[in-house]
Amino acid sequence: MNIPAHVQLSRVVRALVARAPEAWPTLLAAPRFAAARPLLERLARPDAAVAGLAEPEAAHLAAALLAAWARLEPVVLPPEAGIVGPRAVWSVASHVRFEVVVDGLVDGWEVEWDDGATTAVVAHVVTGELVRCTARVVGRTAAGARVVLRPTVEARVRRPVVWAAEDGSVVLLRDDTGQPGVGANIQVGEHELVTGADGRAAVPPGSAGAPIRLEGVPIGRLGDDARP
Repeated sequence: MNIPAHVQLSRVVRALVARAPEAWPTLLAAPRFAAARPLLERLARPDAAVAGLAEPEAAHLAAALLAAWARLEPVVLPPEAGIVGPRAVWSVASHVRFEVVVDGLVDGWEVEWDDGATTAVVAHVVTGELVRCTARVVGRTAAGARVVLRPTVEARVRRPVVWAAEDGSVVLLRDDTGQPGVGANIQVGEHELVTGADGRAAVPPGSAGAPIRLEGVPIGRLGDDARP
């Protein structure tokens, strides 16, 4: 399992600025980085974060920077740890699971979560807030150097709002900001449905008045707006 793309991007930028500061302005001036230049300039500052950047975009930028860096000199990246888990979670969920992944440490590294757990942590969800998790990772590099890392992650809590077509043939899942609920598991009566890219799911005939559940939690009945 790889570290999250936004963590990798921050790692690459920090390492590149520290290792080859004279090359950083040259890379930023390249046409391929023109659109991302404001973001990359911000990332070059200590403790900058890219939590709001989409993973595919972060992965693309990290790969492009590594390729450009490799043409200047051998790439040297420091050890890094990241926390893998959802970037958003429905408020009806009772918990969310996170796991630590590392790169650049030899086997035998140890992790301890803020709640004292030493394995993957299960965080409880609080409606209307962010779910925050931080871990302490202790390990050694291949050269034997001791390293302590403090990865952190935040997941936005989404409040579901469900609508149904008048004839009950379609349900539409969105959150409290109006964003569609993509790929969500919805149960309408006995039917297991998965919402599409627009948050919609087709409902089999004969489901009028059936209970609606999101991730196994009741949120209303077909034909009524459900707003937990």
